[in-house]
Amino acid sequence: MKREFQIPERLETIIEKNLNELDLSLSDAKKIASAVQWQSDFYIENPNQTTPWKDRRAQIAQWAYYLPLNFLRNMSVIAQLKQTVPLDAFPGAFDYGAGLGASSWALRESGFQGSLFLYDRQPIAAPVLAPLQAENPLRWEPRSHQHHLGIFSYSLTEMQMRNDLLNQVPYVIIIEPSTQKEGRRLSETRDVLISKDYEIIAPCTHQKDCPLLRHSQRDWCHDRIFFKKPKWMAQIEKDLPFRNDSLTFSYLIAFKKALMKPEWQAPEGPLMGRLTGDILPEKGKSKQLVCFDEQRVFLTWMHKTKIDQTLPRGGLVEVPQDYDLVANEIRLKKEIKYLP
Repeated sequence: MKREFQIPERLETIIEKNLNELDLSLSDAKKIASAVQWQSDFYIENPNQTTPWKDRRAQIAQWAYYLPLNFLRNMSVIAQLKQTVPLDAFPGAFDYGAGLGASSWALRESGFQGSLFLYDRQPIAAPVLAPLQAENPLRWEPRSHQHHLGIFSYSLTEMQMRNDLLNQVPYVIIIEPSTQKEGRRLSETRDVLISKDYEIIAPCTHQKDCPLLRHSQRDWCHDRIFFKKPKWMAQIEKDLPFRNDSLTFSYLIAFKKALMKPEWQAPEGPLMGRLTGDILPEKGKSKQLVCFDEQRVFLTWMHKTKIDQTLPRGGLVEVPQDYDLVANEIRLKKEIKYLP
C-alpha cells in the first residue's frame, strides 16, 4: 500500500548526458557524493540563499541527486492533482524558479502535453529546455499565463512577498521543504489564499482553519513518499552521512474559486480525511493523526480489536460514520478504507 514512485530511464539518460559534460558519470559515486556533501553544507549554512549554479560542485549535486529527488516529490503532488483535475485542463504550465526543471519533468512524465515555460532568475541552459520542449521567458509576466498551471517547487522559501506573487496565479501548486518552519509557514499561506477566494484542492479536505496551526504550537503538515532507489543513487549514498529511503515535503494545491469548473468539485459522498502523521504505536493501541476539519484528532485502533492495517501518511481515508470520539481520538471498530 506504499505510495511509491521511481526515476524514469529517460530522465536518467539526461542526467548521465549532462554529467558527461562535467567529465563525470553516474558511476563516479565518490566524486558525486563529495559534491552533494558540499551542496548540503551550503544549504545548511545559507538557508535563504539561492543555489550557486556557477560552482561546478553545485551543478554535479543538482543533476545527480537533487534533481531526481525533487522530481519524485513533484510526481507525487501531480498525482494528487490528477485525482481531481485532468492535466489537459491546462493549455500550459509555468515552472517558477525552475532550476533544472524537476517540476517540468514531472509534468511531462505524468502525461502533460501543453506548453511549458521555465522561469528562473538565471538563464536556463538548452540541455534543460530542449528535452522538455520548453521555453525560458526572460521576464515574469503573470498575465500571459493566466490560464496556466503554476508550480512553485522549492522556490518561495527566500521570498518576502510570496503571497502577493501567488495571488496573481489562478492555479497554484506549491512544494516546500518538510521542516517545521516551512510547513507552518505554508499553512499560513493557505490561510491567505483562502482569504483571497482560493479553493484548497489538496492536501486539505476542507476549507476551515488548519487544526495544526489552531491547536498546536509545534505541529506542521508534511507528506512522505517512498521510491525505488536506483543502484547508482545507493552507491552515492554509501559515501554520504545521510540517505533518503523516503522523501518528505510540504505541499499545497489551490485554485481560484471563480475559475473552478463544476466537474472539479469534490462529489457528494463519504467524509474523507487526509493522514497527516505516521503511525504512533502505544501500549494497547496504535494511532495516527488525521485531518478532515478544524479538529486535531487521531484515528485510533485498540489492539484488542485485532485490526491489522498499515496506513501510509499522505493518503486519504474514509472517515467512518459510526465512530466513538474519546478525547481527541476516533476509536475505530473495523479496518478503514484507504485511498493512496
